[in-house]
Amino acid sequence: MIEKYLYLTDVHYGARPINRKDDYNKSILSKLEYALKLARKNDAIVLCGGDIFDTNKTKIIDMIPLAKLFMQYKDVKIYSLRGNPTHDGLEETSPFTLFWMAGLIQNSSSFIDFEMTRVHFCNHHTDLKAHNDHIDPSKFNMIMTHTILVKDPVIYDHILIKNFMTKAHMVFIADYHPYQGMMKRESDGVVFIAPGALARRKKTMHDIDRIPKVVFIIIEDGKLKGIKEIDIPCASDVWEEGSELDTIEETWHNKEVLESVEKMKLAVDSSEVFMSLEDSLKKFAKILEVDTKVIDRALKLFNQ
Repeated sequence: MIEKYLYLTDVHYGARPINRKDDYNKSILSKLEYALKLARKNDAIVLCGGDIFDTNKTKIIDMIPLAKLFMQYKDVKIYSLRGNPTHDGLEETSPFTLFWMAGLIQNSSSFIDFEMTRVHFCNHHTDLKAHNDHIDPSKFNMIMTHTILVKDPVIYDHILIKNFMTKAHMVFIADYHPYQGMMKRESDGVVFIAPGALARRKKTMHDIDRIPKVVFIIIEDGKLKGIKEIDIPCASDVWEEGSELDTIEETWHNKEVLESVEKMKLAVDSSEVFMSLEDSLKKFAKILEVDTKVIDRALKLFNQ
């Protein structure tokens, strides 16, 4: 007996990226259709790590094309987490709820059983440890998370993969957009799957050249039979050229974070506790040798 799954995450449909001059939502629909076609062709179940929507205020005019696409592929089962509250995590206000009520996507507060597999749902801000109480030793257990799980420390609140205790066989990672790939933990053999976001919203170093991916998983007789990353075409994604945001780079690794913290300490001494935000940013920028255009734009956003 064989079960097939296709995993993707962080779609962020409905966004309006300032660094994209193409039709971003049309591009997202194209990527999703590619994934849904792949799932239909292989009779696979689609698992999504959350943040299907970018905002709780997605317009009806934007929701309709996505609903049409899901209706077109209604024979493909889509199971998704609820993502961050600012995206699609709030049941009371999220368009996710409408799609769930219409039967276009499925969600659970705990787990869903298939013939050989149990998929655990750790929606955003839920207790990650709770899933261990529902492990079924007779099945292949997969856990979907919407918490930043990373191999190396990052600047965001996170949990290191080496510290994430689970009795599941496989962990799907979402919320963290950069690609991490497929990782097998040596201590217990748990496989971590982190293809990165389907969306490419920001002109940052982890998005510009990153090719969005889905992961194809085959479970046979209750065991992992095969796993493969598949690239999603993104040739239609067009970045805005000559943007003043081109100079912004995102910091990912702990060493760089610690260095930045030390420089921030230098930027503010005890005699300047009441420095204004503008003065603090400018002093910090001078130490880091950041382009003044970046600081000017940051201040402009703060003051909006």
